[in-house]
Order: sequence, then C-alpha cells, then structure tokens
Amino acid sequence: MENLNFPMGDRRASSPAQTTDTPRLFLKVSDKEEWERHRNDIREQILISCGLYPLHQDRYSPPYKIFDKRDCGDYTIEKVTIDCLPGYPLCGNLYRPVRNNPISPTLPAVLIAHGHWKDGRFSNGPDGSIPARAITFARQGYIAFSYDMVGYNDTNWFPHRNMDETETAIAGVNLMGLQTWNSLRALDFLESLPSVDTERIAMTGESGGGTQTFILAAIDDRLAASAPCVMVSHIMQGGCVCENAPGLRIKYSNMEIAAAFAPRPQLLVGASGDWTRTTMEVEGPAIANIYKLYHQESNFAYTVFDAPHNINKQSREAVYAFFGKHLMGIDDPVKFQEAPYEMEETEKLRVFPFNSASSPPRTEKSLREAFYQASPPRASSREHYKLLKTLFGFEIPEENLIIHEELELRSGGTLMHIGREGKGDSVPIRLFLTDSATKSAVLLLHPEGMNHFLDEDGCTPGLLAKILIENGITVMMTDLFQTGSAKTLMDIQKNESEINHYNTYNRTVIQERIQDIYTSIQCLRKLYGMKQVGVIGASTAGIWGMAASPQADAMIVDCNGFEPYSNSSMMYEDFPIPGLQRASGIWYIASRYTSDITFHNYPSSAILTAQEQAQQIVTFFSAKPNGNENVKS
Repeated sequence: MENLNFPMGDRRASSPAQTTDTPRLFLKVSDKEEWERHRNDIREQILISCGLYPLHQDRYSPPYKIFDKRDCGDYTIEKVTIDCLPGYPLCGNLYRPVRNNPISPTLPAVLIAHGHWKDGRFSNGPDGSIPARAITFARQGYIAFSYDMVGYNDTNWFPHRNMDETETAIAGVNLMGLQTWNSLRALDFLESLPSVDTERIAMTGESGGGTQTFILAAIDDRLAASAPCVMVSHIMQGGCVCENAPGLRIKYSNMEIAAAFAPRPQLLVGASGDWTRTTMEVEGPAIANIYKLYHQESNFAYTVFDAPHNINKQSREAVYAFFGKHLMGIDDPVKFQEAPYEMEETEKLRVFPFNSASSPPRTEKSLREAFYQASPPRASSREHYKLLKTLFGFEIPEENLIIHEELELRSGGTLMHIGREGKGDSVPIRLFLTDSATKSAVLLLHPEGMNHFLDEDGCTPGLLAKILIENGITVMMTDLFQTGSAKTLMDIQKNESEINHYNTYNRTVIQERIQDIYTSIQCLRKLYGMKQVGVIGASTAGIWGMAASPQADAMIVDCNGFEPYSNSSMMYEDFPIPGLQRASGIWYIASRYTSDITFHNYPSSAILTAQEQAQQIVTFFSAKPNGNENVKS
C-alpha cells in the first residue's frame, strides 16, 4: 500500500456542536432584498421542521364548538373545542367584551399562548397570570382566545414530551409541529368568527408561549401585531422539545425568526433575571436594524423589566399599551393599565371535568394518520425539491468548489481532497480519469470508504472499477464524512444521541455524507467536464446514494436486504432523516429524479456481480449520451 499522508483536516469533524445555549450572532444583512430571501428561507425552514410544508392555504375552516357561556359583568367567558386534527381537539377559553353600543360591528382579537406553567392556561400568580391577561384584553375591547399547549389542561390527548417511534420522526410529526398546527388552526378559528376584525388579530405569549408566538408570526401574514415575551434571546433558544424541531436553528436563531415578522408591529418584552436580560443591548437593536430596512422603525419596540422569568402585571401592561397603540390607534399607556380582576374557579374554566381527557389517549400511529389527514403532503415540483434540499441539507456547489491538493499515484489515478470554499469540508477522493470522448463518470460509494473498491494491495482499482475504466468510464471513489480515512476520533454520532435536540442545531452525520456525494458529483461535472455521472452505492451506502438522485444520470442501488419501496423502520436506522415521508420516502425520491435506476440485493433479488453492475451503467450511458434531462442544477 502506498504511503499517503494528507495533512488536510475536515473542520466539520472538529467544530464543537451547537446547543440551545450556544451564543448566536444575528445574520449579517446588507439590504432589504437580501433579508427577504432569508425571511422566505426562515419561513420554509420552520414549516419543513414542523412537518407542515407545504402549507396549504385552501384548508377548510376547522369545526369548533363554543358553549357554556358565563357572564362576568363587563366580559364573558366561553368554553371552546376546535377539531384541529380529526379526533384531537384543541381546547381553550374565549373571552369577549360586553358592550351595548359597539363602535363597530367587529372587534380586534388576540391569541394567547401560555408558557410551561404547571397549571397551563389556568396559571395565576404574581409572576404570571394567564386569566388576568385574557380578562384585561376583553375589558379593553378585544376578543381573546386563551388555548392549551399539547398535553396541558383539557388538550391532554398526548403527553407534553418527545415522540418515541422512528416512524413518527420520519413522518415529520413532532410536538413543535403539533403546537404550530394548533396555533394556525386557532387563528383560523378566530378569523372565522363574524365579530372579529380579521385585519386586527394579534398574538402574545410568554416563555414557551413566546416561542409559539414568534413561530406563528414568522409563517402567517394574517397576524397584525405580535408580542413574544421573555423568549427571544441570543444565548438560549428554548429548552423544551416543543420548541426544538429538526433542522430549525442550524442557520437561524430566535432573533432572525422573530425578525421575520418585520415590518409589522412587534414588541419584545425581556426580564433581567432570565436569558432575555440583554434585550436592550443585543436582541432588540439587531431586530431593529431589520425594521430600518423597511423604514418602519416605529413598528418595533423592546423593553426589559427588573424581574425573574415572568409574565407579571408590568410585562402584561407593556403588551396592552403596544397593542392599543397599533390596533386601536390609542397611544396612551395609562388607558391600558390592568384593573383588579377575579379569576373564575378553575373547574368553571375547564372544558372537560378534571382528570378526564378531551379524547382517549391515542397511539403515535393514529396521531400520524390524523396529522397527515389534516395536513396532506401535496407538493409542486418546486416545493418537493425545496423540501428535499432542506431535509437532506445539501447545496449544489457552483463557483466555490476547490481542490485542496493533488497527488499522482504510482498505481495510477490521483488522490486529492475536495471541498467548498469557506465550508471547512475536506473530502478524500481517488480519481481514475479516462480520456474517453463520452465524458462519462461513475461515483462509487461504500460505508467503509474507497478501500472497498481497491484491489487487495489497497492501490490498484478493484474489479468493478477496473471494468468501468476499461469501458472508458472515469471512476471516482470517495471517503464520505466519517468513513474510511475521513473517520476521526471525535464520536459525532455519540453527540447526536447525547446532546439534547442535537439535530435542531447541527447538521447530522448522514446530512454531511449526502453533501459529500453532491460535492463529488459536482467536482466531476464542473472541474472535469463530465456529461454523465452515475452513482453506484454498496451496502448501506446504496441508500445514501439515492439521496443524490436529483444530480445523477443513472444509479445502481444496493438495497442492503430491504424491499424496494418498503418503509421499514430498521432501514431508517442507517438513514435517519426526520420528515422524509413528507417527500414520499427515499424510494420515491430516487425514482422521481432518476429514471435509469437499478435495485439489487433485496429479498427477491440477488446481489449483482461487478460485471453486471458495470454493464448496466454502460447500457444506461449508451442510451442517453447527453445525460439525464431531469438533472437538477
């Protein structure tokens, strides 16, 4: 074996993992057009992470029930159930003002999302009162809907925890997605009420409810104003599973997500005793810069009160005054102070009797089915490709491809490291370049790296590579991220299992491997002028290779014992991509983008020999000498 010593390191393997507590910097933005590209990306990332992409605007208004009205003098309280998912109702209380001579036939409305208080929407204490907020809004002339988090109070058909089953993650169903869907449907509900002015609907919430607020505000243009409290921070992004969906904060933090609401009116409320204590110095000014791009500085405000994590009276009154200014046109905080209130007994606010469920506890399978029924994954071609790029986490390098170094080998071929400028990647490849005029190449993939395709001496091409080369086909072998010579002592897969919400903040091992496949294919196309590029994946790398189908002219896929088009959860242990079923699964993806594809090594098919695989590629390339017209750029 030749002595090959490449000093180049892959910084992806040595960079510390991000967590919810990793300090974040606001994105550098030069102008409004650049920001709006990021804003659209933020919106799509939220929807994809939450399993809601594409979001269908033609959804029906949710069935709901309003009942058991209580007259409290200057306001009323009613109980509400909304069928957000079939068999999984969202519950809450509707607070309305009592007015004999309303100024207009419709009133502004407010969605109220509670945080992780023990008593949920019934929490009532000096540090935070959810009923006080709803009562005050109603007294001030709003229709206020205070609703449950999943697993709290009446909406207790599923615990407030992570999902357990692999199939649920692959289906893209997660707690953050469920709560975001509930918020969307709660907004649909408010909008459907005849007495609501649909041009004046706002939302506010604290802590985890603050997260729900800025998430809905980022994805739905119907909100006229937003006030996320004690949650927008550069040093803590949210500790609960309901705030951490896969892929959500790899590129963006809560600061950018909140800024996506610009230029509409928004108030940030912080507290000196929690992670929002730097609102006046960091988060507020950063988001204010985005409002300046729209020349709407007056639509944004931020403040910090000297208190622990809270939604106390002082914090609530800041929200009342801000909404009063922007939704009622009254710029006088004194007129929006909170009057003394008396909370109704909890049992009188409950939709269902204490300790009873809004529906029987369900299995994750039934939850998946209900979620898909409510939000079916219908996608246009553009949407499907966007979904694919986000789930797999790849980019197609164009101008930033670089070769770190090259070494001509005595045994033939060239050993080099390729990567993308500024990305820190360094992918070892071995290239056997032919002088054939057909400009055809094959990328060989194996979980053990390029050595699998070399002869016993570890230098010369093995049988499959040799046959391809003899047929004039250029061969590239690669050590994908954390395989072969690219494997490091740093146990990144251990990080994935031990760091809370790892895939919310970090690219996964499988995503880095998929990127390396795309980088390798583009190297063949852009740097070596290949017109046709095929992919042959062996063992578990057969499944990995299918992720590159949008860039491949032909593919030979080792199914590794799995039946093609099956949905075995065991298969996803080697290909853990949350939300993949929203794109119809890896088998469909491969067949949709690559028409010339051969599956082998599944229960009713033997493993193709090297000669058979090579002949199949030659046949594919001969039939389409100019390549596959469906290849994406």
